[in-house]
Amino acid sequence: MDDASLFEKLLQIRNIRADGLARQLAALRHRLVDMEAEAEALALDLHFTGERADAASPTRLLQPGQRVNGQELHKSLRQAAMVKAELERLRQRHRSVEGERLNVKEAAAQYAVGLARAVRIVRRTECVLESLKEDAPGADDGSG
Repeated sequence: MDDASLFEKLLQIRNIRADGLARQLAALRHRLVDMEAEAEALALDLHFTGERADAASPTRLLQPGQRVNGQELHKSLRQAAMVKAELERLRQRHRSVEGERLNVKEAAAQYAVGLARAVRIVRRTECVLESLKEDAPGADDGSG
């Protein structure tokens, strides 16, 4: 097998690697978009759940001069506890999504660097292959 044939095989392998990196990078970027959308939705949920927590607060029942029965206060406390638990769950999920999003963003950056490196290697291999083909016996060198 001559050098040109070896470099053609090498080029195929390097192109396959670059294609794989490109697909993985695209998948990571797609995942990042999904995670950003999820983070935005969670931020909205946090906002509205925070408003519900304020509205469910038993302190709204305890205004000066206002009479409150025990059952109404108990119901309000129970609702406030449920909303507060939901708010904490949303905060934890938001923190988790943000951490995961940062990890995916970092991985995408690493894949982008790897892909850029793979593309440079492919280009160099193409140049070497082209040079080998030009230098090969029987190549059209313009003499004749």
